[in-house]
Order: sequence, then structure tokens, then C-alpha cells
Amino acid sequence: MRKDTYLFAMTFVLLGVALLSSVHAQNDSTASITASPNDSNIISVAGTGFNASESVSLKLVANGTTFYTFTESIVTDEEGNFSAIVIVPTSISGTFNLTASTSSITAYTEQTVPDLTGPTGSQGETGATGETGATGATGATGETGPAGAADPTIGYAGIGLGLFATLLAVYALTKKS
Repeated sequence: MRKDTYLFAMTFVLLGVALLSSVHAQNDSTASITASPNDSNIISVAGTGFNASESVSLKLVANGTTFYTFTESIVTDEEGNFSAIVIVPTSISGTFNLTASTSSITAYTEQTVPDLTGPTGSQGETGATGETGATGATGATGETGPAGAADPTIGYAGIGLGLFATLLAVYALTKKS
């Protein structure tokens, strides 16, 4: 086996061992969370079995994507428990994993958030047209240029095209020879 193939294979083996041990460490915990009611955007969340005096991050996650991270400051007590009341914005609805995470422990429960947007109302009447604003001051008139003066960029473009045509002709002649 080639040295680089061996190193590649060993890297994947070590990565797999690291992932399995991190999953095993999280599953060893007896941490859990509960949330109620389960069809509201105002949710009472309680957690137990976390480490003492740690910050808790609460998120709504679906299919590995975080849809919302709660901004409330939540810290576990000296026994590793916490409780909080959180509000989900009305722009978010669906079924999510409500995930509570500390530096080393994660627990989740399924939470349904109802669609509170309601039906679209009918369009209102067009409002009255506002008053036209005052006309602004007229700016100063610029200087008049000399009579018959041409734009210098046209001359530069002509020179450039002439040089290009000359180079192209020289190239064609040297290729032909």
C-alpha cells in the first residue's frame, strides 16, 4: 500500500473513532428537556441532567438546519436543571427539534409551532396623492467649450485601432513567410 493511501485511510479511521466517542459521550448523559404546550409559539421549557452552572443554548432545528436561536440567557442551577419561557416569532412555523445544548451535553424534544400568520386580507383603497414638493434651485451654468473642439477619446481610439491593424498585418505576413 502506498504511503499516501495509508495516511488517507488512517485519517478516516481516526475521524470515525472521534465521532463515535463524541456521540457516545453525549448519549451517556441523562439530560432531557420537556416543552409545553406542544402547539404554541409561547413555550415553557425545562431541562434536567445537565452540568451545574452552565449556559444553555436553545434552538429550533429541522433536518440539521437551525431555523431559530433563542436569545434568552439561560443558565443551569447547581443541580444542572433549568427552566425558561421562550417565544417563537410568528414568522416561523412547523415541526422542529427544540434543542438545548451546553458545552458538553445536548438534549432535544419535538416541538410543533403553529402557523399564526392568518389569511391574507383584501387590498385596501389607494391613498390620496400627496402634495408636490417645491422645485429646487437651478445650478450654475458651466463654461462653454471652444468652437469645433472634438472629443479627444475618438482620436485615441483611432490610434489604437490603427496600431492593432498594423500588428495584425505584420503577424499575418510573418506567418505567411
